[in-house]
Amino acid sequence: MRFYVHLGYLVVIITRTIFGKEEVVKCLTTRSERIKLSCPKGLVLYSPSIIAGVSAHAQGCKREENDCTGVPLALEKHVQSCYWRSSCEVTLRRDYTLKCDGVDRNITYVVFGNMYCVSKDDIFDICSKKQWGKIDLPVGVIKSHRTYPREKPRARCVCEITIPVKHTNTLILQIFPFDKKLPLGLKVEEVQRGTLLITRISKIVDAKTMVYGNETKAIKVTADFRWKRKQISGFMLSFIAYKTTQLNQFLEIPNAMLPVLKELSSVFEVRPVIEQCASVGNGRMELSCSKNEVIYSPAIYGSSYSRSLEKCIFGHYPCGGLTPSLIVQQNSCFWKEHCHVTWAAGEKLLLSKETRCIGYTMSAVGTTGHRCVHRGNIYDLCMNGTETVDAAWGILRSHPTYPWFLPSHTSHTDYKTIIKIGSKRALQLTIQDINLDPDGRDKFKIYHKTRRGGQRVLLESRQKQGQEGEVINAREGKLIIKLRLQGGSKSGRGIVLVFRRFPLSKRDTPDVPYAYGSSSAAGIVNDAESAPMRHFTNRMLCSGGENLRRQGRSCAPRVWTDYFTKLE
Repeated sequence: MRFYVHLGYLVVIITRTIFGKEEVVKCLTTRSERIKLSCPKGLVLYSPSIIAGVSAHAQGCKREENDCTGVPLALEKHVQSCYWRSSCEVTLRRDYTLKCDGVDRNITYVVFGNMYCVSKDDIFDICSKKQWGKIDLPVGVIKSHRTYPREKPRARCVCEITIPVKHTNTLILQIFPFDKKLPLGLKVEEVQRGTLLITRISKIVDAKTMVYGNETKAIKVTADFRWKRKQISGFMLSFIAYKTTQLNQFLEIPNAMLPVLKELSSVFEVRPVIEQCASVGNGRMELSCSKNEVIYSPAIYGSSYSRSLEKCIFGHYPCGGLTPSLIVQQNSCFWKEHCHVTWAAGEKLLLSKETRCIGYTMSAVGTTGHRCVHRGNIYDLCMNGTETVDAAWGILRSHPTYPWFLPSHTSHTDYKTIIKIGSKRALQLTIQDINLDPDGRDKFKIYHKTRRGGQRVLLESRQKQGQEGEVINAREGKLIIKLRLQGGSKSGRGIVLVFRRFPLSKRDTPDVPYAYGSSSAAGIVNDAESAPMRHFTNRMLCSGGENLRRQGRSCAPRVWTDYFTKLE
């Protein structure tokens, strides 16, 4: 009974994640287009997902719940060829068809689901002689053969890999494909602790199963490819280890504001770049989240080959940056359930790390996607005089229109947020962005107040920018965040902070649920800390509402600000 209750809670938690279903929809505006998926050096594509759709909307590209969707055979072959590669190109054609209500119809858009990049060292071919034996890693992927899923396994043998399970850990497995039973040729067994009795795993729900280390010493994964070779297609098995004590606490309170475990297929946090040509005409894509979730940290950028020549040669761009249109659209996507991003051929880069690249003609548009955040986990610093937060996870932003400029004030205004830590708990706060008055008029301070009344300043800044990625740790008591906006100060983007709370272990250290590394390891806990890194530019712009133009005399007194971009 224990198994089904806990796994049921896991499914509940997964379906109610703080970070939810993130989709990028690309409209097919020409007869044939190419896109490129690429991972950083040393990483490869893991389970890429591209689904085609036929829109019922008059515009032909609005994705709706009842649209006809599927994967045409030609597209499926392209996607399968991307597995386990550092980069690949996929051709998208409008003459790909789907069977909709018995009629073949041309597709009008494609949807990129959650895609991730994994280390080559975490992938194992079960029948490779070099990888036979034990896998002493807390996370990894076992596949039936090197070319899965493009081809069927060729080996005519029995292959085996063992995954040890520590006494204090719980191992979660996910098997693909899974249709009420294991794929043909795959056998998964438990080696019982103490008795060494070997039994088959049969308790599998939604392709997932959990194995407790206090009961199981190891998992044996066996592939038998000697029989029924025409029906054998192969498999992929992912695994990850968690600390049992902390995992159980999360599973027992599924509706609490706790760090949320991800689906096993999403434990790898590095995302591939989705790149598409921008020199062939107008383009459009849509970023979307599920109901009650909003977009956080959309990552969009343009690439360029030269100042005048419009080329689309993937992987050969000396310049990267943003056009004025992309800047406005990226900023406007924050905190919306869905948004559209459009571009036209011939647009020029305005922001870039390299000064020489400013003015180059954009040749390609790339994205690493976005994050979807549940509305209930977003808190505003500049709303009331004093705000108290008692939650284990959240995003604290300065104002609802971030990253557009902070609201103006005729006189100084003070804001304060108190984050409760509580007894026998630790809190970790990560700075995503601090961008205030460039002349230092605004004041920002974070300090820790202990249970005994002591006070210690952890961060005090009058600077325009804070150190992105800086982590602040505090134990017990409460964390107090203060912001004073001076009257007449020049505006900045504002502030975004991410916090999460953990119980303290007996060693007086934060007791996080995953089984290895530091608190930032591999993104096993679902947080915003791993949102795409951004680099700052000192190029000054003038904004008004959601319009953007170069700095000039027509700007109002409080709309001077510098915007940011993710640049390669």
